[in-house]
Amino acid sequence: MAAATLGFIKRVARPINIRKSSERITAPLSEERLASPEFQQLWERIRHRTEYRVAIDETALRHALTKALRDMAEIPKRKGTWVSHVVKRIDTSGVNAEATRERRVDIMYADSEELPDILSVLADHTQLTRDTLAHVLTGSGTLDQFLGNPQAYIDHAVRVLNMGCPGPSGLRILIGSSPERTGSRGREIPEIHS
Repeated sequence: MAAATLGFIKRVARPINIRKSSERITAPLSEERLASPEFQQLWERIRHRTEYRVAIDETALRHALTKALRDMAEIPKRKGTWVSHVVKRIDTSGVNAEATRERRVDIMYADSEELPDILSVLADHTQLTRDTLAHVLTGSGTLDQFLGNPQAYIDHAVRVLNMGCPGPSGLRILIGSSPERTGSRGREIPEIHS
């Protein structure tokens, strides 16, 4: 048992074979191997596994996302209610009190330490980079709404950024095997709109 465990640990903990990228070699393409029945049989089994690559015009994407956030509905400010009570009686049944004054106020965050990290939260929910999100948020001019109601702003922004904007022009999806790895050509679809 101990020998089997030790063998397993040695297999798992073996050193990783790291090679220099400058020492890479390119294997020559053999046409006769591609035409062989063995390769054709293998190709019929694996050709349905497709690799997708997406090329995005980042400037157009940022512009579309900024416009979508600008067009987002106004986020209502957080409201707080302070109620003053006068205690009339305390006995075995509990406290008996009467409200004397009620006041509603807007809540603004004066200290940035109380605010959530909006870039991290949006990056987690949208799969956009922090740099793109920072550009979109500052360009949209809607960050003052974030101060008024952070959670509602994040919820609306996630919804808008994920589904609210149509696909920007210049979005291309290449379908096929990666030319860098296999030497085959992908099929290009010019433009995708959601």
